[in-house]
Parts: sequence; structure tokens; C-alpha cells
Amino acid sequence: MYFDEKTKGYLTHDNLRLLFRLRNVAIAAQGVAILLAVVYLKMTLPLAAMLSVIALLCGFNIYTRFRINRSKSVSVSELVVQLTVDIIVLTILLSLSGGASNPFAILYLIPLTITAILLPARATWGLAGLTVLGYSSLLVVYVPMPHAHHEMNQFNLHIVGMWLGFVLSAGVIAYFIVGLQKIISQQARALN
Repeated sequence: MYFDEKTKGYLTHDNLRLLFRLRNVAIAAQGVAILLAVVYLKMTLPLAAMLSVIALLCGFNIYTRFRINRSKSVSVSELVVQLTVDIIVLTILLSLSGGASNPFAILYLIPLTITAILLPARATWGLAGLTVLGYSSLLVVYVPMPHAHHEMNQFNLHIVGMWLGFVLSAGVIAYFIVGLQKIISQQARALN
């Protein structure tokens, strides 16, 4: 662990470990969302492309797990790369499933919140720009959301999706903040 003058805080393997855990949650949630959309809502999605993107994210997370075990310090640049991958993957998955009309677009707030907490202003503004670019691209480059063959009308289904996206975002952000508070507390005890 080391004190980073630019961030005025400690970047540690614990921060990377927390990102690893959050990415595991994201991978599981993406899989469940796709499964529910296809099985329960009977939507036709580009499964091969979506599952390929998730598989690549799994591979990146395996790399991250091995990286956590190395003794090399965690840098601002490394965390920027980690969060950039998450933003790009989210953008691709959203573009394959309705673009900006996908109610899970609110999930862009998760990597942005993490960035604002852990990284210096320059990195935060850079990744904020990337999220805006990603979201903006969803307005023009996307596979239209297929209609659900379900009793619930499309608008109500969209509202439920927005609610679920908000609940998921709130839960993940709270989980991350609580985890970060534990890390800061442990660091304070270690310094004393």
C-alpha cells in the first residue's frame, strides 16, 4: 500500500480486490438479466455476441485476480484501465440490447461513482467523459430492443427495468462504499 499524492489517499490491492468482487457481481447480474430476458420474457437477443462480451470480461477478471496476488503497487493508471474496461463492456452490452432505451443504462453511475471516490479529478473527468461518450453512442449505434412476449405491456416492463436498474445501482454503490470504509479503517489502524 502506498500514499498517492495525486489522489490524496491510499491505493492498495484491497481497492483492486473490491473492483474484482464488484465485477463478479456484474458478470452474474448480466448473465441473470440475459437469462430472464430470453427465458421469461421470450426476447430474441444477439446471444452469441452478448455471451462473447461477458466471456471476455470473465477473462479480464481472471487476469485481475492473478494481478491482485502480485506484490507490485496498484497505480492510478491501472485503476483507470480497470474501470475503462467495465465502461466499454457495459456500452457494448447496452448497444446489443436496446441502446439508450435499455433501462439498465443507469448502471453507468457505478463505475463513475467508484472513479470519483478513488481517483484524482483528472481521471474522474476523463472517465466521466468516457461514460458520456458511451451513453451518447447508444443513441445512434444499437440493436433495437426486441418486444417481450409477456402479459405486461412494454411501458410497464420498461418501468420495472428502470426500477431494477436503480435498485441494483444503489446496492452495488452502497456495497462498494461500505467496503471502502472498511479498507480505510484498516489502513488507519495500520498507520496507528
